[in-house]
Amino acid sequence: MARVIDLRSARAARGPQATRWGLLAAAAAVALAGGGGGAQWAANYHPIPTVTYPTSTPAPTVLDLAAIVRARGLRQCDLGYTWDCEQILDLARKYDPDGEHLAEVSAARGVIAMAATRSGPSAELELYSKRVPAPRERKLVPMK
Repeated sequence: MARVIDLRSARAARGPQATRWGLLAAAAAVALAGGGGGAQWAANYHPIPTVTYPTSTPAPTVLDLAAIVRARGLRQCDLGYTWDCEQILDLARKYDPDGEHLAEVSAARGVIAMAATRSGPSAELELYSKRVPAPRERKLVPMK
């Protein structure tokens, strides 16, 4: 047979502990829901940025590009690569003929002319090689 008990007396015997846990669980659920939403808001909220610098720059002109190519050709001459130097300086002259009047370009053209007019078996070898070998390199010698 089923036992019948009074609900009010059962609640009084249980005490306020069950009510306390229920309130704590409800408060945790509210905090979790509010905290989760707050975390989502903080993660997704981005203020509209104000840009105080230019976001695009103008493209370089043909003369700027020719100056860059010319500097590379002069560097090749400094390293002793006269054939590469000549090819690159010719490319720069194609786009900026006035750059040929610079003192550095005239000196490089003189070095190229001297390297091309050398006589002997090593003239061609020196035209396509550099003057001083780098570390771990051997000097090129003409074949016999």
